[in-house]
Amino acid sequence: MLLQIEQLGMVLRRLLAELTGAPNDGTMIERTDRVDLQLLAAIGLGDRTLDNVTSEELTTKLQMLSGASVENLDILADVLLARSAVCEAEQGAHSVKLKDFALAVLEHANTLDTNYSMERQQKLVALRSAR
Repeated sequence: MLLQIEQLGMVLRRLLAELTGAPNDGTMIERTDRVDLQLLAAIGLGDRTLDNVTSEELTTKLQMLSGASVENLDILADVLLARSAVCEAEQGAHSVKLKDFALAVLEHANTLDTNYSMERQQKLVALRSAR
């Protein structure tokens, strides 16, 4: 399991470096901090850190974004969950915060989507039961 998480981390780092143009160097914590800052900037919370943003604030900002379609929200939740898995060993509290954000994003997607998503429901059940 640990090997799979490390492999996922390597893939995410490479993808994020390609997407954002950020270097793929530094410690895992430094790289995840850069990703957090870029994510917050894209959402409109660039002057904050993930540690002092609430799930409600995140959802409110997402409601104001024109590109926050149901599909994009599902992808955002997947990214948050993947990042949570990668940083779980080194940053337990940060990992929990990311899971809380993923839960809020998925719940928000549910309110917007007129179709039932079995995959989203499975993620919601798993996140709620892990609390």
